[in-house]
Amino acid sequence: MRTWFTSIRTRLVIILIAFTLLPMALISLIFITAISRYAKESVLNTLSAITTLKENQIKNWTVDLNNNLQAELERNAETRRLNTLLKTDPNTSEFRTVHDAQLKVFESAIASHGIYEDLFLIDLSGNVVLSTNPIDEGASFASRDYFKNGLQGSYLASPSFDPSIGRISTIAAIPVRTDQGETLGVLAGRVNMDSLNKILKERTGIGDTGETYLVGANGVLLTDVRNPTIYYVAGYSKIQSEGIQHAYQDHLTGTGNYRNYQRLPVFGAYRWIPELHVGLIAEQQQSEALKTLTIVRNSAILGLIISVLLASLAAFFIGRNLARPLIELTQTAEKIAGGNLGIRANTVRNDEIGLLAIAFNSMTAQLRNLIENLEERVTTRTKQLHNRSEQLMAASEVGRTVTTILDVKELIQRVVDLIQQRFDLYYVGLFLVDENRQWAVLKAGTGLAGQNMLGRGHRLPIGETSMIGWSIANAQARIALEAGEDAVRLATPELPTTRSEAAIPLRSRGQILGALTIQSTQPGAFDKETIAVFQTMADQIAVALDNARLFVETQQTLVTVQQAYGEMSHQSWLKRARARPLSYHRDSNGLSYGTGASNGDEESSLAIPIKVRGRTVGVVKARKRENPDSNKTWSAEDVELLGTLTDQLGVALESARLFEEARRRAERERLTGEITAKVRASNDTQTIMQTAAREIRKALQVNRAQLVLQTTQIKPAEDLPPIVKSPETESSLQIGAIQSEPPNSNGKHNEQPISKPDSAQKFE
Repeated sequence: MRTWFTSIRTRLVIILIAFTLLPMALISLIFITAISRYAKESVLNTLSAITTLKENQIKNWTVDLNNNLQAELERNAETRRLNTLLKTDPNTSEFRTVHDAQLKVFESAIASHGIYEDLFLIDLSGNVVLSTNPIDEGASFASRDYFKNGLQGSYLASPSFDPSIGRISTIAAIPVRTDQGETLGVLAGRVNMDSLNKILKERTGIGDTGETYLVGANGVLLTDVRNPTIYYVAGYSKIQSEGIQHAYQDHLTGTGNYRNYQRLPVFGAYRWIPELHVGLIAEQQQSEALKTLTIVRNSAILGLIISVLLASLAAFFIGRNLARPLIELTQTAEKIAGGNLGIRANTVRNDEIGLLAIAFNSMTAQLRNLIENLEERVTTRTKQLHNRSEQLMAASEVGRTVTTILDVKELIQRVVDLIQQRFDLYYVGLFLVDENRQWAVLKAGTGLAGQNMLGRGHRLPIGETSMIGWSIANAQARIALEAGEDAVRLATPELPTTRSEAAIPLRSRGQILGALTIQSTQPGAFDKETIAVFQTMADQIAVALDNARLFVETQQTLVTVQQAYGEMSHQSWLKRARARPLSYHRDSNGLSYGTGASNGDEESSLAIPIKVRGRTVGVVKARKRENPDSNKTWSAEDVELLGTLTDQLGVALESARLFEEARRRAERERLTGEITAKVRASNDTQTIMQTAAREIRKALQVNRAQLVLQTTQIKPAEDLPPIVKSPETESSLQIGAIQSEPPNSNGKHNEQPISKPDSAQKFE
């Protein structure tokens, strides 16, 4: 079903819009990205400049704090009141007079400058001797950092939360010294934080949402913020953000975009101020900082939408002009598909669409011719497919047949008859290679012609003189589509009407066993597909012939082995019977050894032979008890039961015999090994012979064992040593004989060397 999207006009419009939209979208994206980067960098640079400005203002503020205290000291240089207060006993009237006068001076300085909230004087012991806050007088500040560092020089403490006043404060301190440089105490002042907050509340250049503030240890807020969302801990404000962490904890200076203490996205600049041990933060919300970028982005999007509308309008008219002839051609194709093959497409255009119409008309003409000839071609193809199916079914039947027959003669005759019938052939013959591999001998053939050729022993030489010989020699099929035209084909008088012939080799396990000849009265009866089917059948036949041959050989070998083993077993039982006849008798008195008396009616007796591997080795005789009420005859079930038990008895007896022979053989091998090990334990000839005689006597359980070492009868000359080799005579070896007898009363063997050796040495 055709939808609006499948229309070529629609797709042309979409493609034209896409080619217009994509470049503009890419340009807009690049422009917006550049503007965004520029805006971000501009905001961060502004914030960084603000932190630098605020840092300088804070440093100037600290200088003003120190200068104010220095001014108080210089003013004291004329009156010497501070020195008097630090040296005079607080309980004297002089101290009280000076104290009141100096207190008025401090209060006047605080009121006129507004830099400090309180001023106080601390002696060398850390005690406050004068303070504008009466509560602090008499207090000890000896442990405070500003007192310890104020004795050394000018010092400004880091702003922190002061529990005594419940807010953030900082202390400035300078030493009080005499003209000779002797330190008398410390002049300190509690700084008015309003002046510091005034510096940080100035938001020039950071918009309505921008702010600057100071943070101390653990994120303690030291100055005011615009709209704090703050956690209060022990009465003071505590905030956290990425900028605070970088500024105070990491002591870094830099810029970035992150979420502030209110979890709002901001651009921020942070800076560590080591003079106060505080972090300076300047931030502006991203929504305000990027307001200009948002306007530019919206303008770009609006321009993009307008461009898309204009491009769509242009694409519509262009697509309509291009798609109209294609639509007409499509309509023509639909009519042809509906069966109107006489219609033709309009070919008035000279462009590619006109060429397409010409090609379409040519295709329509070919289609008309194809439809006219289609029925004939379908019939021919259907017949070919039917023949191929019949061939495959026949090949499958031949394959099933060859797997069920093991007799070679029956197999080959059945195969040729089946192939002739299923493939409707004139003649089928099967040749096998003889033992010398010089002749291909006909072993099976169909019809009267096959019988005649078998009767006269038809055979063909292996080689280039016949199709069968050539196929076997070259291990491949040979086809004669016209029998009279094949150069190597050998005509046979019994088959005068053969028009086409094929020779198919029988291949199995890499060897050629023979060949099939298939002949037809029709010329050109065998194509490549048919030969492939016949070759598959020939391979199956060859494998079946090879398997049948192997089966016969295996059966013959098995029979031979069974006969040989049965004869060996029979001889063993005969030997055992001669050496020790076995006969057991069981009656009401129990089991006895020997031949049982046969008293009773012989009709009630049953004798079943005990057979081992087809040879009878004994007999089981059974007789029913004498009972007037019982039947003396043996039923078929009784005979079958006793026969089964006798068969099992034969198996058990044979197993017992084999086990006994194996045990004796193992014992003999064990004794042989032990004697050999003891004999080899020495390299001395005399010791070896003694050990051998003793161990043989013990192994054979005889009273006396004698070993004789036979030497040559030719003795050497009397004037030569006992062992000598002479050119005129053979060498002679004389060794004392050893005789071994049973142990004496002391448990030792009587082994005596014979004093007079001769050519036959005895070891007993």
